[in-house]
Amino acid sequence: MIIESLCRYYDIISSDGEHEVPLIGYSRVKVSFALILSEEGELLDIADLREKNNKGKVVSYPYMIVPEQSGRSGTAAIPYFLCDNSQYVLGIGKDKKADAVKKYKAFKELHLTILKDCEDPFAKAIVNFLNKWDEKSSENNAAIKKIGKEILGGNIVFKLDGYTGFVHEREEIKKLIIKKEDTKEKYIAQCLVTGKEAIIPEKHIKIKGVKGTAAESPLISINSPSTNAYDSYGKSKAYNAPIGEEAVFKYSTALNYLLSSKSSYMILGDDTIVYFAESSKSKYNDIASYLISPPLINENEKKEDKNTKYIIRDVLNCVKNGEMINSIDKDIDDNVKFYILGLSPNAGRISVRFFYFNSFGNFVKSISQHYIDMEIDGGKEYIPLWLLLNETVPKKNKDKKISPILVGQVMNSIITGCPYPFTLYANILNRIRAESDDRDKKIYSVNSIRVSIIKAYLLRKERKLNINKYGEVLNVSLNEESKNQAYLLGRLFAILEKVQELSSKNKLNSTIKDRFFSTASASPSTVFPSLIRLSQHHFAKIDNSKWLDIKMSEVLDKLEGFPAHLDMEEQGIFILGYYHQRQDFFKKKVNIEEESKNE
Repeated sequence: MIIESLCRYYDIISSDGEHEVPLIGYSRVKVSFALILSEEGELLDIADLREKNNKGKVVSYPYMIVPEQSGRSGTAAIPYFLCDNSQYVLGIGKDKKADAVKKYKAFKELHLTILKDCEDPFAKAIVNFLNKWDEKSSENNAAIKKIGKEILGGNIVFKLDGYTGFVHEREEIKKLIIKKEDTKEKYIAQCLVTGKEAIIPEKHIKIKGVKGTAAESPLISINSPSTNAYDSYGKSKAYNAPIGEEAVFKYSTALNYLLSSKSSYMILGDDTIVYFAESSKSKYNDIASYLISPPLINENEKKEDKNTKYIIRDVLNCVKNGEMINSIDKDIDDNVKFYILGLSPNAGRISVRFFYFNSFGNFVKSISQHYIDMEIDGGKEYIPLWLLLNETVPKKNKDKKISPILVGQVMNSIITGCPYPFTLYANILNRIRAESDDRDKKIYSVNSIRVSIIKAYLLRKERKLNINKYGEVLNVSLNEESKNQAYLLGRLFAILEKVQELSSKNKLNSTIKDRFFSTASASPSTVFPSLIRLSQHHFAKIDNSKWLDIKMSEVLDKLEGFPAHLDMEEQGIFILGYYHQRQDFFKKKVNIEEESKNE
């Protein structure tokens, strides 16, 4: 299903004329430099094709359609035609000199074999250059000295002085871009994708851009010896999964194309998540990218951030009103198939972590429901998935090592609408218990994102089980009418903390939260009686405490006592009650300040 969908995507984008997708026999790669040759084969100059910023730092590399680069591994020297790195093209590199010379000789042999009889001036210039150049030529060449060590990185192409375009784009040269006849016997079998008989390649084209893997890694690869248990019915290597050459080219080209566009993939922990629709329109990927990982919107909003905000808001409004997505954009077809593919590194090759597909309309509804479930007072409007998952690791850890299993589980919940994984909920409770606040760095164990996760987890669980145990408190803001005991205890703790803060005029190094919050949320009876007695001394130090005394009395009147233990769900409700009450205090403070300004 994965390979078949990628093949269909290739057929769509390769036929629309808008996407730079290579045809069979070609590859789309990043290129750094162009060697400018004279007709006699002299290296006159080196053109730097990279885009740099004002400080001279490289910010991007241009993509070019060049003769096929199917990937290479091991120590064998395998040159590419008319586009390769400095070791192959010039015989210089970071490796041992002998290795670079070996690679250059292989590059030279390939090109002299293909171009020796071609009368085109571009081809003759390449031949002349290769016949003149050797491992010592770079030491005295002015163009090499000028560019320096930068030449060692990235792909290099060729250009002829006085002519436009590159050598590999020349029509006369394109006719020669045909693979040399392979004397090895071809293996022909039924292709798993097309169902037709086809030539089955021994190895598949490698994929670039998956985090944690080598620069180029295969998606399908079986390269153990023939005596290994990986073999089946006498078939070894990629013959175990017979996919025709054309299908291999299509799926690998489509996947490499998606991984070259920032709007088609995202990184979550160790996983690379790719998404695409069965359409050539980029709008589907753009909307999906905004929804899955919206850019954080700060006070100094940029234009693109505002556009993101409006797009998500419009989409959410559509979902809330039960409307189709194409009501905000007529070019969007809600029924178009949409795919999400999770890839992760695995011992030199790529593993598939998860694969989901649905209509684009259903995908958008699922994502939108996720944001609706996560909504909380004082929280961010749209929490990017990476930021949500970052809350499962210690705040002060520089290396945010997110569990790869958790990434797949959370993504599954968001896409399918099923309950969030218990491991996510348990992780958040553990982080709240284990961490203390650092007010100087504005790090708080109970923050809006963590409370959003708690609320959303319990809300989805109740929705799935069709129960309403905590429904009255799983709200965006404070419910003062609720008699839920765990919720009331959380509210009471927030009130007691507020009393302490006001009595000390916010000059405390630590509050009761730093010392007692974990115990209070798990075993209320061991903490609350002492805290209430202590609060009487704090009340005496507050000038205007009547409103706070009334608030505390209202909560105490509804409490039936202090239980010895709260289970994990009740601990989540305790945290939710605490947060809601704290936010209510904050809103009242803002309202009072606004009234003072108006007066």
